[in-house]
Amino acid sequence: MTEAPITLLPYHQPAIATILVQTSFIIVLNVVNHVLNNLIYCGLLGQILIGVAWGAPGAEWLGKEVQEAIVQIGYLGLVFLVYEGGLSTSYASLKANLLLSTAIALTGVGLPIAFSFSLRALVMATPLQAFTAGAALCSTSLGTTFTILGTTGLLKTRIGTILVSATMLDDVVGLVLVEVISNLGSSASSPNVPAVVRPIAVSIGLVVLLLLCGRFLVKPQIQNGWQTTIGSSFLRGVSRDHAAFISHTLILFGFVTGATYAGTSGLFAAYLAGLLLGWCDSERSIQSLRNEEGSSIEQPRSRSRAGESASNPARPTGLWVYDRYYSAVVERILKPLFFASIGFSIPIRQLFGGDIVWRGLVYTVLMLLGKLLTAAVLGTAMVTRGEIGFLIASLAESQGIFRDSSSASSPHERGGSSQVYLVVIWANVLCTIIGPITMGFLVRRVKKMQARDEDSGGPDSWGTLGA
Repeated sequence: MTEAPITLLPYHQPAIATILVQTSFIIVLNVVNHVLNNLIYCGLLGQILIGVAWGAPGAEWLGKEVQEAIVQIGYLGLVFLVYEGGLSTSYASLKANLLLSTAIALTGVGLPIAFSFSLRALVMATPLQAFTAGAALCSTSLGTTFTILGTTGLLKTRIGTILVSATMLDDVVGLVLVEVISNLGSSASSPNVPAVVRPIAVSIGLVVLLLLCGRFLVKPQIQNGWQTTIGSSFLRGVSRDHAAFISHTLILFGFVTGATYAGTSGLFAAYLAGLLLGWCDSERSIQSLRNEEGSSIEQPRSRSRAGESASNPARPTGLWVYDRYYSAVVERILKPLFFASIGFSIPIRQLFGGDIVWRGLVYTVLMLLGKLLTAAVLGTAMVTRGEIGFLIASLAESQGIFRDSSSASSPHERGGSSQVYLVVIWANVLCTIIGPITMGFLVRRVKKMQARDEDSGGPDSWGTLGA
């Protein structure tokens, strides 16, 4: 007998206990994030631990339905986080340092995956499980990287540009692997070539399409005097700022929807959407400067408008639209909910078995080496795994990739999480803690050396490092 379809959801006043639990959840997420970001640059770890405490692994103050809703809403926070990363990427800097950034990124991806095959000896993992574990630990936390660089003043240096580019490439690989692993999980009994090749091929196709559209469609229009905000031509009845907001939102979720149906990661598409809008803004800015240089009469008026552009630009940029319409909600609600939702899937009570702890520590050391071998300062900043690593590991566990029928007799496999998953979570958590702390220590050390160099008249320490 089938249940009758639900035609309405009766409204009822929530209990005071529910209100207090959910209010405290949001407040504590933001307070912990602020405190830990100022102390050790890893507020996201605190939010993940709050998710553990309030969710199913801990006290379970939040009901199952509420946790499922938080997972769905929080995923929007990840979409906007990746989109903001695309907007913040300087195309010119990315192009100038592409070879070096690519070499660092490939090293940062290849070594963790190679070292992850040690799991075959540590926990009797299969090759697919070892590869998936390496995929989870090859990414670098985008949010943490921007926080570290912004706080230490390295964001606009050459080191910062190279690090951001390498981090982006690491995360692009991670985002593509999310879709590959998802496909492998859905066909784990008989993996097929299309399940692996399709996300990679579609991702490459998206990049090529983006480059072609930018070169042969967008750039000629900008050079011919296209100075309006993208999409404002068909939103004439809407104010300039609202037109920019609507058009940018349509571009973002148009990319995400198209890429998802095409068979690749919607998160990768979100990054490309941000990169496209950021590139359009930079091209329009360059064209405006050229026009001003060619017209001496218009220069005084252009400068007066330029002075007003910081708070109310003549043409809203992608970052301006993001800061005005998205930033507050994303920073205070969506991103905290996303990181907390990752905590819902961490089996904290199973992490402290003796055999799991020492295996997790050994694997953590290998994952630290996998990033530290890229370079001293760059490596410590890229140690932090964060959101993409937790996402891939949780996805692989839920898809059954980390579970193997031959290991069903293990005490950690009976009614609980797999040993591979627990070891990967150990490495991810420890790397997320160690990365920001060591980076902060090194930056403070180099700044002391820099002050000493200034007093003695010697060469700048940042210059020695290539900054």
